[in-house]
Amino acid sequence: MADIKIPPFDGKEFSAYAAFPETGQGPGVVVIADGGLPQDRKKEICDVFAARGYLAVCPEIFGGAGFDKEALVRDLLSALGFVRRMETCTGKVGSVGIGVGGHMAYLLAARSDVDATVVYSPEGLEESLTETYDIITPLLLHVGAKEPLMAGMTGARVMRSVARNDKIVLHVYEEAGPLLAIHGGENESPKATECAADRTFAFLDDRLKV
Repeated sequence: MADIKIPPFDGKEFSAYAAFPETGQGPGVVVIADGGLPQDRKKEICDVFAARGYLAVCPEIFGGAGFDKEALVRDLLSALGFVRRMETCTGKVGSVGIGVGGHMAYLLAARSDVDATVVYSPEGLEESLTETYDIITPLLLHVGAKEPLMAGMTGARVMRSVARNDKIVLHVYEEAGPLLAIHGGENESPKATECAADRTFAFLDDRLKV
């Protein structure tokens, strides 16, 4: 486990936390954590992926850029390329995003050749649905039926949009609010979180560990 620096396309380099698999090498996962998630939780998520054989890297992109989507996507493109070039990466790289980070993971999927993407409760996704058609690699989307994104007309727009792209698999958890935990942690929907985690690991294993 280590704190590393990632060179950007422009501007200043940014920090990231990296967790390495015990096997020494593995497929990469760029963890795009919600900006409000505590540091120890971000590191815990990376450690969980590392324990399952992944090189997990969580870039710290939200502090400096705020919620400038274009700047955040540029930093994520830098992180994606950086992870692919790491000696401990076997080649394929996916991304996992939570909350606002889920929104950014969705945009990264639309604007890059990331090998697979998992999105948890993407805050503000309704602003970016026009980019759904640009996603050409597999994407797994987890949302809680009771979260704001799925309410009323917004929820209907999300459902219609993702249904038109066969690369996207959507799971709606009927009794759940926002899913903001990959594994453990404090959350209001432990059963949904556990089910989503099982689906996430199976999805990534099938697409990255080949």
